[in-house]
Amino acid sequence: MATTDITRHDHDKVFDKPTDASHKFKVTDKRVHVLEMADAHFNHDSATLMPDHAAEHLGDGSPHGDKLTALAVLKAAYLHARANPSWKLHVVGHTDTSGPADYNMTLSKQRADNVVSMLLGEREKWIQQAIAKHKTEDIKQYLKFAADNKKFPCDPGPIDNVDNQALHDATREFQKSYNVEFGPQGDAKIGEDGAVGHDTWGAFFDVAMDILAKMMSTNRPGLGSFRSSITFLRPRKCDGCGENFPIDEPRRDSFKSVTNRRVELMFFEPGEEPTVDCHPSAGVCLKDKCEINNKKFYRIIPLPAAPTPVVVVLTITSPGIDDARRASHGAAVAVNDDTDNGGNYGPNPGGGHRELEPIFDLDHFEDTPAEDDLLPIKIDIKPNTVSGNVELKLSAGNADRIRIWPKKTKGKKTDVIALPAKFPANTLPKELFVEGLKPGQVTLEVSFAAPAGPVTDKLVVNVVELVETQGGTRKILYDYNSAIQFKVNGAPANYAFEWDLDGDGVFNTATAEAGKTTDTVTVKYGPAAAGDTVQLDQTLANIRKTFPVKAKMTGGLVLQVKGRTIATGGAETFGIRVALNTNQGTALPAAGSNAAIQALFAWSDNFPVAFSAATAAEVAAHQAADGTTNAFTGANRIQFGSTVTGANAITPRPGTGNGRRVYGVVIGPGIFTSGQVRSDLVATVNHEIKHLQQHVSVRDNAPANNVWRLLDNNFGGANGYGDLREAEGHFSELLDTNVSWRHQLPAVQSDLSLFTGRYNASLGVIGGIANAATKVAARTLMQGMYRDIPWFEMKRPGYDQSVRAPI
Repeated sequence: MATTDITRHDHDKVFDKPTDASHKFKVTDKRVHVLEMADAHFNHDSATLMPDHAAEHLGDGSPHGDKLTALAVLKAAYLHARANPSWKLHVVGHTDTSGPADYNMTLSKQRADNVVSMLLGEREKWIQQAIAKHKTEDIKQYLKFAADNKKFPCDPGPIDNVDNQALHDATREFQKSYNVEFGPQGDAKIGEDGAVGHDTWGAFFDVAMDILAKMMSTNRPGLGSFRSSITFLRPRKCDGCGENFPIDEPRRDSFKSVTNRRVELMFFEPGEEPTVDCHPSAGVCLKDKCEINNKKFYRIIPLPAAPTPVVVVLTITSPGIDDARRASHGAAVAVNDDTDNGGNYGPNPGGGHRELEPIFDLDHFEDTPAEDDLLPIKIDIKPNTVSGNVELKLSAGNADRIRIWPKKTKGKKTDVIALPAKFPANTLPKELFVEGLKPGQVTLEVSFAAPAGPVTDKLVVNVVELVETQGGTRKILYDYNSAIQFKVNGAPANYAFEWDLDGDGVFNTATAEAGKTTDTVTVKYGPAAAGDTVQLDQTLANIRKTFPVKAKMTGGLVLQVKGRTIATGGAETFGIRVALNTNQGTALPAAGSNAAIQALFAWSDNFPVAFSAATAAEVAAHQAADGTTNAFTGANRIQFGSTVTGANAITPRPGTGNGRRVYGVVIGPGIFTSGQVRSDLVATVNHEIKHLQQHVSVRDNAPANNVWRLLDNNFGGANGYGDLREAEGHFSELLDTNVSWRHQLPAVQSDLSLFTGRYNASLGVIGGIANAATKVAARTLMQGMYRDIPWFEMKRPGYDQSVRAPI
């Protein structure tokens, strides 16, 4: 047996099923929510909507305070439309049975049109409709309405259809009072002649709209926002049903009824809309095809004067707050609770949903999509069917502490969301991403103008950063046995800390860690463990040792210093790098022992490249210029010794291009007088080998049109581009994993400082190159160095050695 779900509207469907099949039908009622312009809002034989009650309910001594006025029905329509933006409205007019059926059909449509015009604020349409179909009692009732609500001296007396002098006098007083009150507001003044024409009908409309606006707690222009909430069922916003569907005495003909001459405002939920086939054209009502008034199809639900207030819940949260990792760059972890958003922190919170005031770790990872200090936040509103915008703003803290991006991968700076920002409620929930720029606290606040009153929520975000300094400076390498300060910037008050200073992954156990509970500690890395010193082993094995220093805050968030090095293969090492003591490692051979030193490198004239032997005349010329007879005697090869001239240098023969030759290389004597070890000698030799390779690139032009040949052709000598040559040479030492991190030594060993100075100077050299091809090649060389720098801190200001990208 098949089961088919249909609505009562589907009663004419033909189901293509076998005649012998058995089917079970489940019939679903549709619903229509109805607001009635009842309680006699139209006088008999009139199509002009009365602002309060028609004559039958005025001046007769009967109570009518419990009956809705027409303006109150319009207010209810606005409120229901705003509270239910997906509902669609259709307006239907009715009459009693006191006139001919055709006449009543036209009259019912005129009444519906008049209600729509007032509902939508269509002043001119309403005026023309009122002029076309009104009664004298309508005019008197509008005058009485103005007298009661605006205190104009225009009470016309009894509400009837008698055109008398009292009516004209009251009209004239109304016109005078209207000009006094509405003229200064920009409304055109009307004639004060006591006659009710086009302009006076417009004035009646203005007074009614003024009262309606006050009922809506706005002004007349402000009614536009309510009107924009209305969505009609179809372009023909209304229809007339004539006398087809009376409520009072439904079988009685020629019957006057204030109840039956009504207009109904019908709201339909999504999926509940009728086809309205019963009104194929204006002025036609096919009673038997009406779905809405057939109780078998539609269940009529009367709407109250005001919708049940929608409880709007607005939240701004951080989904990362409950991150189970509780230790990560950029991971948000709940470490404290502030249930009243008052900035007063209570004890460490328990599990589950919390107030969500996160601490997150600011991590500078250049300015790329890989940056991991983005805190996800979520803005949500329930229900999101409410009409209006949710505003996000910064209600406390400095705006320069954060940036807000629309996606986690960041993007161009033009994508940054400027605050305050507005998001339509129907686009929520929405996830945004907060980037930390500076340590400190900010308060993000969301607000929404809900029908029952504004709702807000706040998220207090604490941006923190663990930084290390020595002598007030953030460095790349830290000096042996000198005090280093670690400080958590931006941490809220009343937080306790634990420290892991020796990098063993255990907090508060080592001698230098015990008892340190504040956001700032000072420690050295030296020869022996003490209350202020972490032991730095003096072994060759820890030439490249790092210390992943960490701080753990109350609540479990673990911060670590941001120093990171990318090793071969892309692996990362985090932590600080401490320079070793001098005289560490394998000792050098004795000074002046060229044979012993050259033996370290398996030296030959072909190591690492062949270069020309100097002629006797060239040697003599060089010795004369150098003032010595010691250098460059014998075969061209690397010379060592305490008596050679210069600390270390290569000496080219004058010339350019293919004429470029190298006399030889000298190293010493400074390397033998500054406590250096064998690994330092290797680095120095490799530095000079880099220069040999540069010169060979010039001499042989291999690869073709390489940067060094282009530069040599441009400058015509060795020294014009010396900064670029030396930058590449020192850079090769920074990449050499066999070199220790002793950097505050004589200039021969201060490769970080030397590289930074030469690199930054090279940027200036590039700017002075006129030849386009040469400039592009030099810039490409520097960009390659910048890309491969192993210490990210060197690429941003604030460190003692920093560089900037070539542009």
